[in-house]
Amino acid sequence: MKQNFFALVMRSINCNRVIEYIHNQWMKKGLISNILYPASYITKSFLFIKNYLYKIKMLRIFRARVPVIVVGNIYIGGTGKTPVVISITKELKSRGWEPGVISRGYGIDVGDRPKVGCKNVCFSEFGDEPTLITKKTGAPISVHPKRDIAIKSLLHNFPNINIIISDDGLQHVSMARDFEIIVQDNRMIGNGRLIPSGPLREQTVRLNQANTIVNNRINYEEMQETNIYLQENRPYTINMYLKPEFAYNISGLEKDFPISYFNCNNYYKKIVALSGIGNNERFIKTLNDCWIYPSSYIKLKDHCKFDKSLFYNISADAILITSKDAVKCLNYEDPRIWEISVDAEFSDKFFFNYLSNQMYQASMKLKDHL
Repeated sequence: MKQNFFALVMRSINCNRVIEYIHNQWMKKGLISNILYPASYITKSFLFIKNYLYKIKMLRIFRARVPVIVVGNIYIGGTGKTPVVISITKELKSRGWEPGVISRGYGIDVGDRPKVGCKNVCFSEFGDEPTLITKKTGAPISVHPKRDIAIKSLLHNFPNINIIISDDGLQHVSMARDFEIIVQDNRMIGNGRLIPSGPLREQTVRLNQANTIVNNRINYEEMQETNIYLQENRPYTINMYLKPEFAYNISGLEKDFPISYFNCNNYYKKIVALSGIGNNERFIKTLNDCWIYPSSYIKLKDHCKFDKSLFYNISADAILITSKDAVKCLNYEDPRIWEISVDAEFSDKFFFNYLSNQMYQASMKLKDHL
């Protein structure tokens, strides 16, 4: 069992070192980036041809019978899309909408038929992010690599849905959408180059084509900056901060506590942090901002699969994990494991009213044309 544990950790460490090195290159125009720069023209050419074929209608675009919101990014990897999807879903529900969510389901083998469910779904079938989204929002979710198949199955199983939110899918041009949201974190556009010379899936001009840009700020003070604007022909730009809420005990044997319970290690002497997300450094920054300083930090690759054996060999009084990793720990009976839950706070609450109004107008147009 120890061999399995250390093998998993070592593989993840090696993988993370490679990923960190690549991202460091992507944040500057270093040697490796410059060597790979000619290859980025392959990406650029592919994007141009793909978009052109859809523009001249040689390739079919699927149009859902309800409005579709896409939450995506142009920077490869995790930028904070899932918290945005969760917040939008909750806010639209509070305004009378019946939202459903679709997702790719990274890290799992979906198969030919889409996975459709609501609330109590299994992460091994749906993936960690879809499982977290439906758990937090109570909204139905459909998982499949082809977005049109996911949408059709979702609407078939839940006919009351009147709006769809796509977790990722910005680059899926084959899916018609009514509203685009691009999420950026502190890395912004990196060195501004396309893959593999840089971290971008699309050129920076794509930012100006979105309806909204959400800047996932690393500090609460940055979130409050007054650089929000709603101007004609420009994206509605707002800031977001992932504010830590509560610590939930996975086993249920301990009471739930506010984050301050772990401040300065005043109760648990040895705290270990563990995460398998797109930006692991973000989790440790969140803990440090709450005056929590783990004695060690285990970084796993994004969407990493693990089981109970991973925790058996960790020497700690408390193990802190993310909500995304917590959905993988169903029925774990280890009272040392705590989920650190975060809540997305936005710099402009009016945005959700604006979004709801935009979707109402999109819904009226669809009724006229479908």
